[in-house]
Amino acid sequence: PVNPALQYETFTAKELVKYIDDNFPTLPSRDKRAITGYSMGGQGALWLAMRHPDTFGAVGSLSGGVDIRPFPNNWNMNDAIGPKSKFPERWEQYALPNHIDDFAKANLAIIISCGSDDFFFEVNEEFHKALKKAGVKHHFIDSPGVHDSKYWNELTDYQLEFFNDYFDGLL
Repeated sequence: PVNPALQYETFTAKELVKYIDDNFPTLPSRDKRAITGYSMGGQGALWLAMRHPDTFGAVGSLSGGVDIRPFPNNWNMNDAIGPKSKFPERWEQYALPNHIDDFAKANLAIIISCGSDDFFFEVNEEFHKALKKAGVKHHFIDSPGVHDSKYWNELTDYQLEFFNDYFDGLL
């Protein structure tokens, strides 16, 4: 809302998917498409899958910033959605825990992992609890680790296995 040049959602969920389907031998259906990311990319992947369930059938997040509200001065988010003090409603809008019902309706295969010593661990654990309370099926992995590439490299294999099971119809 602050910078109209930041059209990441439209680009990733629409334009990039179309480009890939037009230029590569894909199976162009939500049931054969997943999105994942780490750190703020994990938040972005969950956001995109929840908002575009016609495009993505599975989603993963590694150490994702699933709730941005506790971090109002980080990652240049003020440049994208404005300062939390001035636009608290926007910060609520982009907080994934406020979209549990949307995740339930999206019918996604979801995997979330976060290291127990990661600064995002608490928001991931709370998001997991909210999904579980609402009956939203998902896999949550909390294992030792911090917010770094070593942890992400170790957990990427679990996400790939999860997506493989999803694509094979095992989930």
